[in-house]
Amino acid sequence: MRGGVKTGTPSLSSMNMKQYDIFISYSRTDIKLAEEIQQTLEKFGLRCFRDTSNIHVSEDWIDVLSDRIMDSKIFLLLGSSNAYRSKWTKREVLFADNNHRQIVPYMIDNAQL
Repeated sequence: MRGGVKTGTPSLSSMNMKQYDIFISYSRTDIKLAEEIQQTLEKFGLRCFRDTSNIHVSEDWIDVLSDRIMDSKIFLLLGSSNAYRSKWTKREVLFADNNHRQIVPYMIDNAQL
């Protein structure tokens, strides 16, 4: 910062851009389908975040999940009976909702919303 004026390259947040197009929330029981959906979306050029493919061992995963939800345009919930029983999926949905993220449910079994 020089003379009270920021210099350098603007950050993603200051440019109102998102690092990811889609944050994929799912139950680990449904991991194979989550992988397939991510691969399909990425074939269409969409940037996806999914926990097991984008978090490194040394990172604080709770902070990373929160940051990535905020850094994504869309929160995609892979809705299933497994997801509805998962405490982590519920926490992700609650965090996304509390932060006014666009939530898109995609039902992958016959579970009711």
